[in-house]
Amino acid sequence: ALPAASSVACSDAHTLVATEAGELLSWGGGGDGQLGHGDGETCAAPRLVRALAGIAVRAVACGARHSIALSADGAVFAWGSNLDGALGIGEGAAEEQLLPRRLPL
Repeated sequence: ALPAASSVACSDAHTLVATEAGELLSWGGGGDGQLGHGDGETCAAPRLVRALAGIAVRAVACGARHSIALSADGAVFAWGSNLDGALGIGEGAAEEQLLPRRLPL
């Protein structure tokens, strides 16, 4: 069973869950790095996004090929496909971000 969730987001191919403890879980299609596991692999079961370990995640959102997380202290992280600048890191950045990247807000 999954731990209690504070936020859930789904795309057509992947799911994110922020737990009440502040951990982030993801699973589903990961071909563009949108799971945040550091690779482009598909994951059939919920898996901890280790890159955000120690950061209390409170809210999540999904695009078709990218993911966004908001931390308890207001930091925003983005990963996955940066097609058309979807991650907010500029269109000149790498097309895929395989790990969560803090946005300079």
